[in-house]
Amino acid sequence: MMTSIMIFSPHPDDAELCIGGFILEHSKKYRITIVNLTDGDYSHNGDDRRRESLKIQKQYMNIKYCFLGIKDFSINHLDENQLKKVILLIRKLKPSIIISPSEYDIHPDHKETSKLIKRGVYAAGTNIYRGNDDKHHCKYHFQYSQELFPKNEKIVYFDTTEVHSKKMDLLNNYKSQFCEGERTYLNSYLLNKIDTKDQLCGALVSTEFAEQLILIEGELIFDNIFKAFN
Repeated sequence: MMTSIMIFSPHPDDAELCIGGFILEHSKKYRITIVNLTDGDYSHNGDDRRRESLKIQKQYMNIKYCFLGIKDFSINHLDENQLKKVILLIRKLKPSIIISPSEYDIHPDHKETSKLIKRGVYAAGTNIYRGNDDKHHCKYHFQYSQELFPKNEKIVYFDTTEVHSKKMDLLNNYKSQFCEGERTYLNSYLLNKIDTKDQLCGALVSTEFAEQLILIEGELIFDNIFKAFN
């Protein structure tokens, strides 16, 4: 099956933290592939985090994971081998929508992933690394962030009120990050930060909870303006 939505995540749990509600809601109808660039070895045993991702895959029919095997804290948007992996995967799965992290995030791996995927999305539609897979131009490219996007960006909000509690249940699958071991920034503050951010985004659009994406590539088109609010 072709992937409808491809989401790139620097480490296991990054995508689910920022747009877990979006993922759950859209997986009801569409096939989603989450690409973990690393296993997140430096923050915890990478084998544990990979197993936790695959556990989620078993719970949700339309959510699949794949792993690029890049070493944690070594993502580099100028690395040709990493770029080639991204390009060939995009061409193989031919997603309609690509979502990746934003440079607004603080973590260096997130910033490098943002630049790497931006290069990869463009290059996948060109003659670079032509092989057995035809080039693929993805019409829509969005980005997510752990931070709030500034108002001058093309921000899209998704009402996640009905699935917010399920999003938090989804994140609980990453026990090695949020539920076990000594107190860290991750298990002490990050979940609360994300929960608060979702509430604030909801307040901005008059819902209880919402998530943000920014539009990097493509133009949103409606044949009925009211479809934007349903």
